[in-house]
Amino acid sequence: MPQIDVMQSGVFVTIEGIDGSGKSMLADEVAQLGVVAGRPVHLVRKSSQIGDGYVARHAEGLREILWREHSEQQRSSISDTHWLWLAASWFALVEQVEIRPRLQEGFIVVSDSWFDKILARFSLKPSPIAGHATAISAMLRRPDFTVLLDVPPEMAADRKREFGYSECGNFDGFDGRCRENFVRYQGLVRWEYLRLARAGGWTTLEGTVTAADFALHLERLLNWR
Repeated sequence: MPQIDVMQSGVFVTIEGIDGSGKSMLADEVAQLGVVAGRPVHLVRKSSQIGDGYVARHAEGLREILWREHSEQQRSSISDTHWLWLAASWFALVEQVEIRPRLQEGFIVVSDSWFDKILARFSLKPSPIAGHATAISAMLRRPDFTVLLDVPPEMAADRKREFGYSECGNFDGFDGRCRENFVRYQGLVRWEYLRLARAGGWTTLEGTVTAADFALHLERLLNWR
């Protein structure tokens, strides 16, 4: 468990889980609380504006390439190494521009997933790319606390209206966007998440988690020093 002085600095907390686990909904609800454990809350997600001027335009370019292009099927023509480092550059920029200043101001910064989502997926790939993902993860800022929403893939599938290309493991040997592939691939990702949770001392919460549940667990974590 990390040792931090909560009276002198902000706290960086991430919410992790497979696709459809409820991360985004919980992050929104926590942000709506406004204050958790006596600290103001600042939410960071893929859609957050990052910086101003040139920095904002730079971040928008990365966001467009990584998550907004509707050409996932064509991405296999570019190596996993390229996508791994491109994703790492996004998180490094977000940490520098958005997270670090808020922590210096004493905020609880809540991120709707972090590089660990990339790590969980890339850990399923062959060596050496899986090892590269682990090395990059160690280079990026690590959260003070990580909360894993552990949801069975079947339950997550029930919450989805449609299944995305990457969500169904189409970059990792699965063919087609369907419920069966989603459940199988997300099951593999889930086990990687659980492995990371054990190794990193994360808090694992099962089932439906409310903002009040999250706030209570975070207060307990902050008090356990």
